Amino acid sequence: MPKGAPVDVTGILKMDGYDEYILDMDHGAFWTLDISSKAKKHLGARLHVKGKRIGFNRISVEVFEAV
Repeated sequence: MPKGAPVDVTGILKMDGYDEYILDMDHGAFWTLDISSKAKKHLGARLHVKGKRIGFNRISVEVFEAV
């Protein structure tokens, strides 16, 4: 998947050891998220995230919602 490609994924929102948001996927992979601080209230919740790939495993989040 090239940079700039649309991404549409669902997983559990967590924080990593570097204070970055990550989306932990069901199959063991994860995405690092560039997401607004409003997401903090959703930590531990299942989220649906849409955005664009901006790095190896980084998403620039455009839309997110709890599911």
